Amino acid sequence: MHQSKWADSWVYNYFSNVLRGRALFQSDDALKRSSAGLKVVQTMNRVGSPFDREFGNSMIKMGRADILTGTQGQIRKKCNFVNR
Repeated sequence: MHQSKWADSWVYNYFSNVLRGRALFQSDDALKRSSAGLKVVQTMNRVGSPFDREFGNSMIKMGRADILTGTQGQIRKKCNFVNR
């Protein structure tokens, strides 16, 4: 898809929707309820926001994670707890 202007990008539309109360996830909607979170949403909703750079850096960092497979790994029943 060709994006000829900033307003056509999904990033801009996504954060605009968060500000308008149309967030896709409850966690994103909750961001605007604190002053620090609202500042993040407003920053990401601007032309030239750091989103693309920060998202790219996050993907690189996640790619460095050692993935455990087979009997070495496990699917957690709750993300913040190790299964017993």
